[in-house]
Amino acid sequence: MDYIKNLKNNIVVNRKHLGWTQEMLAEKLGITFQAVSKWENGLSSPDISMLPVLSQLFGISMDELFGMSSPHALTSEPLEISWPDDNTIRIAVFSGKKLLTATEEQEKITVKLENEPENVVCYCNLECEIINGAASANGNLSCGNYIGENASAGGHLSCLNINGCASAGADLKCDSINGPAAAGTTLKCGGDINGSASAGATLCCGGDINGNASASSSLTCDGDIIGSAEAGTDLQCGGDISGDASAGKSLTCEGDIGGNAQAGADLQCGGDISGDASADGSLTCEGDIDGNAQAGADLQCGGDISGDASACGTLTCEGDIEGNAQAGADIQCGGDINGEVSCHGNITEEGDVS
Repeated sequence: MDYIKNLKNNIVVNRKHLGWTQEMLAEKLGITFQAVSKWENGLSSPDISMLPVLSQLFGISMDELFGMSSPHALTSEPLEISWPDDNTIRIAVFSGKKLLTATEEQEKITVKLENEPENVVCYCNLECEIINGAASANGNLSCGNYIGENASAGGHLSCLNINGCASAGADLKCDSINGPAAAGTTLKCGGDINGSASAGATLCCGGDINGNASASSSLTCDGDIIGSAEAGTDLQCGGDISGDASAGKSLTCEGDIGGNAQAGADLQCGGDISGDASADGSLTCEGDIDGNAQAGADLQCGGDISGDASACGTLTCEGDIEGNAQAGADIQCGGDINGEVSCHGNITEEGDVS
């Protein structure tokens, strides 16, 4: 029997069973961690005076330390490792001694919780009904009812209600989110998002977004956006946008836009625009535009334009234009034009041209 080999192997096994690093064991023995490393690699052996101390620390006999008798079951006591003692349930999966952390490994394993824990950290996929506190998963996280605090997932995240921040590396789907929300791909929320919202692809919100909203693809919000809004393609808002609004393609807002508005295609606003407005296609605003207005096609404003107005097509303004007016076709103004006027069609104004 190779007692020296058994000794070094048992030092490694028992140290890791107790959740100790080489530095922690060395500190308990009053030696350097390099000495422990040499023992465990078979480069040297403990002094004879250390053997009783090792046996006592590990809670095993000298015979067990040298492999001369069967060791006690290492699973008889809970494994303690260097995670915070915060009553959080941590779910980890090992293959032998290796903690599975790679995404492709995590996707193969799903843990389902049937109780209602306070906080959960899962290193693979997680399914649950209710988590009273925070929840995070390295893989996908699927909750059928409620997460009481923040929720995060390295993959997809779906939950009925999240009472905190929500973030997902892939799709995020939830009925209501009581905090900021971010998704690596699609973000879909049936109700309100009480914070900023961002998506790497499409963003769809059935209620209000109480913060800035951005999407690399289309952005749709049925309620108000209490902040700026930016979309890589189409942007559609059923209420007001409290800040700037920009879209790579069409921009439609049924309420007011509280800042500048810019669209790569058509721009339609059902209220006022409190800044400059520009569209590569047609521009339609039912209220006032409190700045310059520019359209690549027709421009139609139901109120006043507080700056210059230009359109490649027809320019129609029911109120005043407080600057220059230029159109590639006709100009129709129901009020005054307080600047120069030029067009390639007819000019019809009910007020004065200064």
